[in-house]
Amino acid sequence: MRTVQIIHFYRPNGRQELEETDVPDEVGTKFDELKACGCRITAEVLATGYVSFCVEEPELGDFDGILVENGPELIQPFRDLILGFDKDRFASWKAEMKEDK
Repeated sequence: MRTVQIIHFYRPNGRQELEETDVPDEVGTKFDELKACGCRITAEVLATGYVSFCVEEPELGDFDGILVENGPELIQPFRDLILGFDKDRFASWKAEMKEDK
């Protein structure tokens, strides 16, 4: 198991706290890749009760994300979001975002 960090946004004012969670090694390895690209994982519990998880580049915004119901079932979609990170696709997205600015 490995530990990964999540930036949790809290309502109502968006206060941020760093939280940690344990994940299988393969997810931790992919998280390291995501982090090396300058990204982070963010989470926010929405007023609807759903949780938003995003792969975010802090200066450019959300690269990828999911909405899941709050509860124990959110663990696998959270892991799948990290495992689905593609550094080549991210590099293309980042270049496009910088061109738009």
